Amino acid sequence: MKFIIKEKLISWNREFYVNDKNRSNTFFGKGDLLSLDNRFLIKDFTQQDVVLVKRKFVWKFWKTDYEIYREGKLYATIEHAGYLRRRLIIHVLGSYNLDVKTDLFGHRYRFIKEGAVLATATAKWFTIAKTYEVDIKEGSDHMLIIASMIAMLMLSADYSGGR
Repeated sequence: MKFIIKEKLISWNREFYVNDKNRSNTFFGKGDLLSLDNRFLIKDFTQQDVVLVKRKFVWKFWKTDYEIYREGKLYATIEHAGYLRRRLIIHVLGSYNLDVKTDLFGHRYRFIKEGAVLATATAKWFTIAKTYEVDIKEGSDHMLIIASMIAMLMLSADYSGGR
């Protein structure tokens, strides 16, 4: 399945739209303007909450982790595992881990489970707003990968000083 994740260019808070390969709106995400834990709620277009992504407070200034909640329960955590934020690990509670590797500039992400690539995300060049094309293998947890990708985009904005 292919999805396009696109950040809304002008908004008071962070907003992302997720479209499927037919360019029809599938999900949208909106961050809270005044939240300390950098909350981000992903909804489908029937206004049903699907996933909550929020920053986990860690008492190390160089480390920011995120938590992913589904149906009100903690589902997965995202943590840094590599130098210069080029490798992340997604821990799905009680299940498996996904290894996320990116290139030097953060334009290409690979989601790897036990050596097999489950998804790739590639930045679109020459766009005004951040836009990523995400290609997810059939049978993979697409909401986990979409939520993780949005969390990583939020994380990259945290370290670059804005959008």
